[in-house]
Amino acid sequence: MKLQVGIIGNSIKHSLSPIIQNLALKTHNINANYEIWDTPLPELKNRIDLLKQDKVLGANVTIPYKEQVIPWLDSLSDEVKTIGAVNTIINREGQLHGENTDSSGFIKDLTDRHNISITNKNILVLGAGGSSKAIIYGLLKNNCQSITIINRTQDKAEDIVNKFSHLGNIKTISSKFDQTENFSKFDIIINCTSFGMKHSELEGKLPLPQHLVKQCRIFYDLVYNPPITPIVSEVQKYGGIGINGIGMLIEQAGLSFKLWTGLEAPIDSMYSVLSKKT
Repeated sequence: MKLQVGIIGNSIKHSLSPIIQNLALKTHNINANYEIWDTPLPELKNRIDLLKQDKVLGANVTIPYKEQVIPWLDSLSDEVKTIGAVNTIINREGQLHGENTDSSGFIKDLTDRHNISITNKNILVLGAGGSSKAIIYGLLKNNCQSITIINRTQDKAEDIVNKFSHLGNIKTISSKFDQTENFSKFDIIINCTSFGMKHSELEGKLPLPQHLVKQCRIFYDLVYNPPITPIVSEVQKYGGIGINGIGMLIEQAGLSFKLWTGLEAPIDSMYSVLSKKT
């Protein structure tokens, strides 16, 4: 019997996850196929129920469903309970278990591959969705000095502040930027929005006004398509360090693969195959 695993989201036909996950399955000679399960909201509950079949290992969950799937799962990791977002579902004999590998994947990429320390750093996070929650959790657990959130919907940012304030120093500021704003106080800025994402309504757009881009020292963009996003390009132009989200994609994918199979993912091969595709 050929096993199935896949990624659940909306408007995700351009996802790179099948490329790296099918490589990992092939490397370990696992008779399975990783598929794109593009799912409209009315069909989401049924799609989750289908994961309980014997032939299904589980699934990744991406935007916009990382929070919405939680009520339909049978159990959750402690990390998911704190973060409030799921990106990996494991089928345990018909019982669905939710995990979050975004947090650890991000930290692993930033600290191990890019050799950037988080300890005692002042960090600005753009966005307040499921991914930003995972990032913020990882940052606070790894002893950053402070986190500031900017989000177009202030209430969502304040909800995150209330959710994570017991873990460390976190606050939100207005998304109405002005010419006097000073972002040089932030050691690292992280984009958790879809600004600049190819094939999205925000393709080609910057998450920050031009005058603030010049102040960025280190900018980590979770967007990885295109490989050089508009904001990464601008930050590098002004002498800052700009990093795209391809490393986080690969690291979180490797952790998900291990949860489904118990095996180590071929991380270096994943980097190699994506470097040829992007």
